[in-house]
Amino acid sequence: MTEKACRNCNFITDKSTCPACSGTTLSGDWAGYVVVLKPYLFSLPLELKQELQQKQVSEKLREIFNQHKYTLSEQAEIQPTNSKEWKILDGKKEYAIEEGNEQLNFYKQYLDPNDSEIAKRLNITQPGKYALRVR
Repeated sequence: MTEKACRNCNFITDKSTCPACSGTTLSGDWAGYVVVLKPYLFSLPLELKQELQQKQVSEKLREIFNQHKYTLSEQAEIQPTNSKEWKILDGKKEYAIEEGNEQLNFYKQYLDPNDSEIAKRLNITQPGKYALRVR
């Protein structure tokens, strides 16, 4: 069986039912998808959630990024995705922040443009290694 993406949670699996959410609507058609590689960077306490409620990146948040060896320009902006997820956009750099496990988890987000050969080029073989989002 070839790998398919769960239409419910975007988990990649070679099973007929998604092991992550038990969804049964799976698609093996990679057209219209973008592969998002999201490596973990660091976590912060939930108390800093208020820093993400502003559009502009605060000096405190910029300092925290610097402590973790990442720089944010003065033009960096925060965009809420939902009540527990945010993006920091800084030119071509994008960071994802997710609230989970009583903390804020920060990730670097890499977008690969839609490509019919994307699964082959990236050698997608491990379930859960990549997240897929419909463009």
